[in-house]
Amino acid sequence: MKRIIQPRVMVLAAVCALTIPAAASAEPGVYTVTQRLPAPGVTFASDPTGGGLPTTTQYVVTNNGWTAGFTETAGSGTLGGVLNYEVLPAEYRVGMTADEKRTYPDAQTSLQAHATCEGVPQLDPSTGGANILAWQKGPGNTTTLGGAPVAEPYFNYIPWQKTGVSFSGAPAGANVNLLGEDPKLWIPVVKSATATISGAPSGGVNLDALNTTQDFQKACADIGGSYRKADAASNIAASFVSAALAPFQTQVATLTGQVTKLTTDKKAVDTKLASTEAARLALINRTLTVSLARTSFKADQGVALVTGPVGQEVVVRLRKTGKVRTVYTRERLVIQSEGAVLANLVPSKKTLKALRKKKSVEVDVEVISPTARTTTPGLIVR
Repeated sequence: MKRIIQPRVMVLAAVCALTIPAAASAEPGVYTVTQRLPAPGVTFASDPTGGGLPTTTQYVVTNNGWTAGFTETAGSGTLGGVLNYEVLPAEYRVGMTADEKRTYPDAQTSLQAHATCEGVPQLDPSTGGANILAWQKGPGNTTTLGGAPVAEPYFNYIPWQKTGVSFSGAPAGANVNLLGEDPKLWIPVVKSATATISGAPSGGVNLDALNTTQDFQKACADIGGSYRKADAASNIAASFVSAALAPFQTQVATLTGQVTKLTTDKKAVDTKLASTEAARLALINRTLTVSLARTSFKADQGVALVTGPVGQEVVVRLRKTGKVRTVYTRERLVIQSEGAVLANLVPSKKTLKALRKKKSVEVDVEVISPTARTTTPGLIVR
């Protein structure tokens, strides 16, 4: 499957969401998406290409078994962002230093999951790299600095806030520190890095002592910076959250209560273990489905989300509908541990050239597994 990486922009709004926690890569992957927004008076009849619609940038981040969505805000600024390890395969980055990974050009994104203070050399990716690495610690961290810098940093910036990333409306246990970050690691680094800056309080800026947005804005301005709010966490349809996370809600309850109840209530433990098994089986037996990020899309921007049993091998085909079903793309994929996989529906250059000459082409996406088959309709437009 082809990965969607910067600078390539594709419509993927359907998966800008929080999905199932599961075993996954320990380094973030960032997928960049352009979302079209509604505009007064602009319809397909008046603008068949949609070129007159305003746009915003969305991001899908996969990390530590979670998939999270963000929407670009007007104040995100020009500092570094969450690093995209999809362009840094494990074999390729052998021997690279942490700073070489932090500054690798193709790994840079504009996603800032936290608020930042822009224009301060000690916090800037080009001049404050040592400080950026200093707050990203390994397992040995304590309530102060602790630990040692990780070999594979996630971020090319220093957060300017006192809390971790959270998602409003997320299920219990899913809305705290989804990117593996920890405020107690960057707060001391910010304080130390700003201690000698003119305008900073004695000993440096203590983010933990600030409360309102105005407090953070003023603290940044006092040291010559410009406050940039974080990119907003994207919400998702409640039905998808419920369907995706339902098998794990029982499992979470089991794990949190297990320690105290093992010695006092054997019956309760047995019930919880049974619930955990039920959740696991629900994920394994997931129904095969397919949906397009957008039902109308350009020939080089088709993206489909396939869900089904974990580990199931599937064939995904983009086909012209009608009496003659021409196959434009064919890809063999494996359903990942989250119970889903993305299919990048990009035809060959020759086919793209032919499709771009047509005003529109009715298509469908067909997904075939050894035990099931499903389709969904779409429309390729110029």
